[in-house]
Amino acid sequence: MPQFARPDAKRWQFGNVSVALAWLSIGLLKKVVIADACAPLANTVFGKPELASMVEAWAGALAYSMQLYFDFSGYSDMAIGLSLLFNVRLPDNFNAPYRAESIVDFWRRWHMTLSRFLRDYLYIPLGGNRLGSGRRYLNLFVTMAIGGLWHGAGWTFLVWGAFHGLLLTICHLWHKTSWRLPVWSGRSLTFLAVLLGWVIFRASSLEEAGNLFHKMTDLSNFRLYHFKTGLQLEHLAGLLGLLLFVNVAPTTKRWIETRKLGTPEAIGMALLFCLSLFLIRNVELRFAKSEFIYFRF
Repeated sequence: MPQFARPDAKRWQFGNVSVALAWLSIGLLKKVVIADACAPLANTVFGKPELASMVEAWAGALAYSMQLYFDFSGYSDMAIGLSLLFNVRLPDNFNAPYRAESIVDFWRRWHMTLSRFLRDYLYIPLGGNRLGSGRRYLNLFVTMAIGGLWHGAGWTFLVWGAFHGLLLTICHLWHKTSWRLPVWSGRSLTFLAVLLGWVIFRASSLEEAGNLFHKMTDLSNFRLYHFKTGLQLEHLAGLLGLLLFVNVAPTTKRWIETRKLGTPEAIGMALLFCLSLFLIRNVELRFAKSEFIYFRF
């Protein structure tokens, strides 16, 4: 709020325009080009899990993981860009969360503003870590369960939050030991845990989540052909490519901060923005209404 009181906040600053356009355009491209392209496969698998083979079930879970990542990351980038047009700097909300080496690290990178809110207004008022280890883990579990309910009044959200509360407790206990995992092992296990959590989060009911988990572990239903959900091997390759991308590509913030954005870059970003607006219409014609997932939370 103090930013609104600054005299320069009320003046048009051309220095902020190119940076703001970069945030805005990149965010919109994430949403329209990537997130909306992942949505059809995720919707089909979660809508009709009985059609899915083992490969399709994993592909659907991965598709939703990528859809949610680029949808919400793009949403946050756009908010930062729009605010900067009015000389207001919003806090970071994403820091390559799928590169996290533990669940604790994940929640320092994913939805950072919500994590801080839960810490300051739930975890610390409950006693935080001031009342002993047992109470600390109980507070952590309760905080995450309530954080799950923040997303919606449903059993899937509550179980998802409790699941992460349990994972955080296990992670803190693990850190007390002398055992350490190699970096890529930690990243892989963390992403696997997060992906399984997204299955619960996305499912319309616990029964649907259970059905999809069954499909994901049913080796007798493994096949790489005759996919009933419309999955193609090139779709699977694309999803694996996105998984690699989020692990190696620079974040939006780092990409922008390491470049001096001037008039040519601003023009380029404006063109990308216009292209995205045309693509939104194409997405709506092909895949029905294009909307931000997190807009309803």
